[in-house]
Amino acid sequence: MSADELTLLLGQGRRHEHSGRLGTAPLIAPIAGLVLAIVLGVSYGFATAYNPLHGIFTLALAVLCGLGVAFGTSWTCLWAHCRAPAFLVTVTFLVALGTLYCIAATFVLAVLQREGNLAADDSLLGFVLNPARIWHELVAINGRGWQLRASKATGLAAWAQWFAETLIILTVATFFARDTTNQRVFCERCGQWARLHETLRVLTPPETPEDRARLESGDLSPLATLSIAEADTTPTLRLDAWVCGKCSETTALAVFEVKATKTRHGRTKTAASQLGGPVDIPRALYTQLGGRGHTV
Repeated sequence: MSADELTLLLGQGRRHEHSGRLGTAPLIAPIAGLVLAIVLGVSYGFATAYNPLHGIFTLALAVLCGLGVAFGTSWTCLWAHCRAPAFLVTVTFLVALGTLYCIAATFVLAVLQREGNLAADDSLLGFVLNPARIWHELVAINGRGWQLRASKATGLAAWAQWFAETLIILTVATFFARDTTNQRVFCERCGQWARLHETLRVLTPPETPEDRARLESGDLSPLATLSIAEADTTPTLRLDAWVCGKCSETTALAVFEVKATKTRHGRTKTAASQLGGPVDIPRALYTQLGGRGHTV
């Protein structure tokens, strides 16, 4: 195939666009989200109330909680064949809010229990069903502070910590969930997610920022001018193929920038980041780049 023919095929690539269909997510996501919010919220609430270390350790717990929300809701929506990125982000945000509410209820219960101020008929369910009391107790607890070893959070410091943890959980959850579907390919004909099937080529990176920007926008034309990368080249562009496991109709190309660095122990560490999203390509281009077929 000539260079002009290859350029023509590359120019036919189009950014993969999802249909926006929700699949079974409207039925499954609320149930799974509720369970996820309860599990993460109760665990985080008790961990925070009995945590002897504040500051960085608490913020690290908030990051982990946000990641738990993001991956839990993302996996649920992918399993339910949701192809609506906006729906996924909305669900993730709502689950994060639910998690924060469970955190507050559990934290209040744990602190009152530790202080010996918990009534005999108090329960976690009772607090969850009484948001006014949760707020009243939180104001009181933050006013007097809670003592854990040599660390004490009180007043503005306590509210600042709550604000920081809330912001981290909401931000991390929505940030990591927003590209879950955008970075994947769905075959509408077969009703399933395509798979990253194989690496087709490893090329040298584009020489100009303009070519890189074109690749990030879904324009594959700059690939025609790039050469095969040598073994020790870094960074490189790795071309991976998304292929449907049932048919030969859905084929897409994902362009990854791969950087290799040496650790202090002399080992090679690689990191890959996708440039833009997957691009639907003609079957002829997939074959020309060395694709071995759709069977996975």
